[in-house]
Amino acid sequence: MQEAFSENVLVRPGDRQAERIVMANRPIGSGLPKKMDGRRKKIIMELVYIVIAVLITGLAVVAFFYQEKVSFLYPVIFLLGAVINALTGYRYMQRDHNNKRHKLSGIFAFVIAAALVIMAVIGIIVIL
Repeated sequence: MQEAFSENVLVRPGDRQAERIVMANRPIGSGLPKKMDGRRKKIIMELVYIVIAVLITGLAVVAFFYQEKVSFLYPVIFLLGAVINALTGYRYMQRDHNNKRHKLSGIFAFVIAAALVIMAVIGIIVIL
């Protein structure tokens, strides 16, 4: 069995308990393993989704009640929708490179994002 050295400690690949011990004894700021970086990326993406969804909802409510006064919010709402669709497309494209269904879903999300950007640009032109 192949063994690997990690922080001057002999750890066999796949030995979860030894990996936990090594991680617990690491100095602060020494970096995270690649697994944690993937988890952190997923958490950040989910937080971005939540923030954008709350912004879109709040702006849509304000735009609904004050239609003439805040017409500039419509392009902003479309741009936020484009961002959230682009992030969804990126997530689908990164999920599984061999799965055609995921790739098509990602492409479709990017097409919707492009359509929303075009609608935002048209909205900006109409407002100006």
